[in-house]
Amino acid sequence: MTDWAKLRHAYGSASDIPPLLEQLSPDPEADVWDELWGRICHQGSVYSASFPVLPYLADAAERWPIAARVMPLALASAIVMGGRALDSPDAELIDTGIGLASRYLEVGQDGLVDTVERLRRIAFDSFPAEGLSGVAFIDLLQSTLALCGDRLWGENLYRLSEGEFEGACPSCHSNLYLIVGEYGYFTVAGDYMEKSQVERLGIWPAEPASLTGTGRWLHDRAVDGGHPDLAFWICHVFGMTACPVCDNRFVVSEAIARTA
Repeated sequence: MTDWAKLRHAYGSASDIPPLLEQLSPDPEADVWDELWGRICHQGSVYSASFPVLPYLADAAERWPIAARVMPLALASAIVMGGRALDSPDAELIDTGIGLASRYLEVGQDGLVDTVERLRRIAFDSFPAEGLSGVAFIDLLQSTLALCGDRLWGENLYRLSEGEFEGACPSCHSNLYLIVGEYGYFTVAGDYMEKSQVERLGIWPAEPASLTGTGRWLHDRAVDGGHPDLAFWICHVFGMTACPVCDNRFVVSEAIARTA
């Protein structure tokens, strides 16, 4: 049994966590999600009370329909990405093989690796996830990659929903905005909302057949899930553009990785 009173979250003692866990709801708009997220994954930080919540999130995701799994999987993956408790300085960081998590030696978090593996399986079993909104589908993709230990897309794929990535030119290191989505497909070195920008260089999408690895997986999941627009965006994320400052061409995803 977890002794919650001995654990801490962002606002102090974790003794108030069990009542929140009893209120977990398949409704992503339920107040309990904001309450729980704010305590155990506040602004991306995790605490000694964070990892003991993972089995409860796995239980909820496993018994709920796919559309309701997005929130518990998103919170679980954010905890895994958080990595280390702020109030556990002697925590041992371990590589689970499918992602990074923390084992709190003084708390004795047995079974953490198995729990993360279970969450990963639930995430994969949720596809093709037909019927989800575009934003929810991107959240599910990001959570799955986070649970697999992909720090780049496990923390940054949500930017597809916003239509904007930050990056840096691999050649001249200039800071860039890489616009992919509803606002278009282009690269600028400055505020792309300013109409005075003198140059917006287009992004040339990769051919789906040429995608490999994560790019191919993301594209195929989007197609299978009924999101052709998202699949098209992903082709641009792994496509080519050029730097407005030095004119050198580069792969969009590589520029994103330089600042992620």
